[in-house]
Amino acid sequence: MINISAGVVCYNERKTLDKCLISLIKCDETLFFDMGSTDGSIEIARLFTTKVRQIPRVDIVEKVWNKVVSEAKNDWVILLDPDEVFPSDIFPALKEVIQSNPEVALIAIPWKYYFLGKPLTSSHWGRDHFKARVFNRQHIEISGLVFDGIKLKPGFKKYTFPYSSGYIIQHYWIDSIPQLFSKHWRYIKNDGEAKYTKGERFSIRRQLRQLVKTLRKDLFDYGGLKDGWRGIFLSFFHAWFIFMCHFSLLHYQLFTAGKSTDVKSA
Repeated sequence: MINISAGVVCYNERKTLDKCLISLIKCDETLFFDMGSTDGSIEIARLFTTKVRQIPRVDIVEKVWNKVVSEAKNDWVILLDPDEVFPSDIFPALKEVIQSNPEVALIAIPWKYYFLGKPLTSSHWGRDHFKARVFNRQHIEISGLVFDGIKLKPGFKKYTFPYSSGYIIQHYWIDSIPQLFSKHWRYIKNDGEAKYTKGERFSIRRQLRQLVKTLRKDLFDYGGLKDGWRGIFLSFFHAWFIFMCHFSLLHYQLFTAGKSTDVKSA
């Protein structure tokens, strides 16, 4: 018998929280970690979860993933954001994959972004995405770094459900333009440390090359140019975001790591 725990970390996500938690109702337990919500999120969580925990607020959720995972009673865990809705009908297929493939320790599921209430079909966020947030905690590692994801230990594999499976995590990503900038500013502030820790050093040439590459892919390869104002705006926003993440690396390198000699011009 395969039992699965779920963990959700929240700060003022009342708008989508009930849908998120209801989508996890088939889990053996659902743990809710609140970072000081004032919008009634905790009251909603108490209706649908097994345990409610209050923790100090952090700017990126990856920093508390290890705590969430450590408190689960089962080895198989789902990490879901409160603005996401899990495909609840996937559970029989999930358990079949787990039972039939003992080497599988990480499972990725198709992931669809919603922007201002509508599903995205263009730019970086409108292309096909997969979210690997179902895993066996004994066989993975979590660094706590932004965008670093969940890493498999040697000897284990990842299984990916194709888009054709019909199972999709709905990600109600952005409700307003101010939210778009505030959310990504948090990522920018943390990405410099993450890049530096993983061995990357600032390079002007790489920064400019990646800026041009990002714009070309979003506007042309991912259809941003054909999607009206939304696709064009998000394409340029993504390029700005990538650009600022590189400056975050430079700032961390100069002022936190204190290794200005690593700065490269090529």
